[in-house]
Amino acid sequence: MRILLDHLRPAILSLALLLAPAAVLAVDDSTEANDAEEAAESDRPAGRASDTVFVRESLPFVPASNTIATKLPTETAWTPANVGIVDLALIDQQNARVLGDALGNVSGLNTQTQNGVVDFFVVRGFDSVTSSLVLTDGAPEPEASFYQLYNTERVEVFKGPAGFLYGSNPLAGVVNLVRKQPAPARFGSAGLSYGSHETAEA
Repeated sequence: MRILLDHLRPAILSLALLLAPAAVLAVDDSTEANDAEEAAESDRPAGRASDTVFVRESLPFVPASNTIATKLPTETAWTPANVGIVDLALIDQQNARVLGDALGNVSGLNTQTQNGVVDFFVVRGFDSVTSSLVLTDGAPEPEASFYQLYNTERVEVFKGPAGFLYGSNPLAGVVNLVRKQPAPARFGSAGLSYGSHETAEA
């Protein structure tokens, strides 16, 4: 038996030398694979936090309808005209007092005050005194005045010629002040504000 082992020893050693590089390569391959898996796992987000989004039925600053383009309540998406709307939420947030304060939120209008005593704006190159019309609930207002917003629910602006709806005067556009309407419910609100030049509002 010993003689047999002595004869087989060189063969076993040579076989071990032949298999050793393959074993080393197999160990290296498994180590590289483990390293790659660890790197991939480290790149993955550990645990994503799920966010819950609540969508309101109507956003406060995105009016859902208007009456200026069709004289009937029409959804803004279905209005066949270029219309700008300033809702009550935005009027209250910006503390708008006169029409010019609200019209600053409508694109395509240049708002000013004429000699500091009346609201004045320019729509598509035409001024509000000669080529525009200001309405309150659909009724024409004087051409030169400060239009107060203390009881206004929203301001609607029709941009473009509106003779087919409001006569020959509005070549540039029409502005409609929609007043607050009585509601069949009990509610109340109160507020007090004080400003420069001893101005106050209750």
